Amino acid sequence: MTMCRYKVVADCCKAMGWSQTEHEADWQLFWTDLSVGEERCMRLKRLQKINHFPGMQEIAHKCKLGRNLNRMRSKLPHFYNFHPETFNLPVDYKAFEKEFENNEGKGG
Repeated sequence: MTMCRYKVVADCCKAMGWSQTEHEADWQLFWTDLSVGEERCMRLKRLQKINHFPGMQEIAHKCKLGRNLNRMRSKLPHFYNFHPETFNLPVDYKAFEKEFENNEGKGG
């Protein structure tokens, strides 16, 4: 649990009777607060699990999630119409302002 700052994770592992190992290949669960690279995932054995996956930060951070949803909406609008118009301020301020002006008085 050297890569986890949350005591609750260690407490849960202890309560389940799990033990820690320092051996690189002798584990079933790899818990980390950091991002995980593709190379680590490629080396996973059959029953090994990691609590993150490569590129996860692209959806875990609200600003990046919004940016990626907007990108997908522009490419596949029929499939990405399930979320409200999203703006990352201050970068999208002009678009935000325009959208607000367009919807003023429409109740939306």
